Amino acid sequence: MLEQSTLARSALDSARFGLEVWRAARLDGAPLAELLDSTADVAIYRLPVGTSAPVRALVAHGFDVIDAGVLVYYTLDLTGCMPRPVMNRDVTISLASEDDDETLGILVEDSFRDYASHYLANPLFARPLALAGYREWAMRHRSDGRTSTWIARRDGRAIAFASCEADPQAGIANGSIYGVLGSESGGGLFSDLIRHTQAHYQRLGFREMRMSTKVDNFAVQKVWGREGFHLYAAFDTLHVNAMLGAAARPVATRRYAPGAAATATDGQLSGAEFAALASQAAGAALVPVSQSTLQLAGISPASGHVLTVRAGWPSTEGTVRANAWLHDEHGRACAFSQAWCAAG
Repeated sequence: MLEQSTLARSALDSARFGLEVWRAARLDGAPLAELLDSTADVAIYRLPVGTSAPVRALVAHGFDVIDAGVLVYYTLDLTGCMPRPVMNRDVTISLASEDDDETLGILVEDSFRDYASHYLANPLFARPLALAGYREWAMRHRSDGRTSTWIARRDGRAIAFASCEADPQAGIANGSIYGVLGSESGGGLFSDLIRHTQAHYQRLGFREMRMSTKVDNFAVQKVWGREGFHLYAAFDTLHVNAMLGAAARPVATRRYAPGAAATATDGQLSGAEFAALASQAAGAALVPVSQSTLQLAGISPASGHVLTVRAGWPSTEGTVRANAWLHDEHGRACAFSQAWCAAG
């Protein structure tokens, strides 16, 4: 947890999942206005436990809000600890290089195959792509002064890894991602990686080391406790499936003469009209399963309007997401409607 930000686009997540993924680690006021000003298909909020009610309240506006778990943070005072020696004397731990990319990928995939990351709580994120994210994360931590990745080997065979990120100015090292081959678990390798990285950053003069994981990942937390770490923070992870990106999504439009939009929509968008335009956009028959409309401004009878429907975000559950914006002729957003659709 070395960086904090308001809602901002995550280029890596967006590229990986083919969606506009935005992230925030703090709230500056109510989140609705900031969210609607974004192009987020999925907004991921990681907020201190007890402060996430404003995001959960987006449900009242028709947004899907998914509770993706609690992340817990542990810390260790490096200035007052004495890292214990590694237990596996027949194991060497050395910095990874570009030549280790394939090896590192194998280690990550084996170690995290069954890890229920927050991405897997969202039906828009496919499991193989979520796992690929951990592989990319570890590879981005090759040594560059701020990040480092180590690989543990026994008889030349790679069996574990550890990736860390450091902030020399703050004196804080963050244990980003550690993993041990399933066939090697239970032999103290994870503890050895903790001890190795503790000692490394202590020698460099860092004052603190941090670790984080999902609250239900009990095994690693037991190790951290034995190695001197203690719990200091807990954060809710919330996904909001806003579907606001839409730049490359199929679109269908309908124009209303002055006064016609107010009559045709009555402040809402009928399921039949939504289905017709969503089907036109998707090129296939769609039927809204659930639908909600967020009223943003009055629909003036003196103004013409344009209704824009976009569709085409498939989920792992077999449904398709579609949304609709109603703008007046001056470009003012009057309403935003969202729906999950099934094949007709």
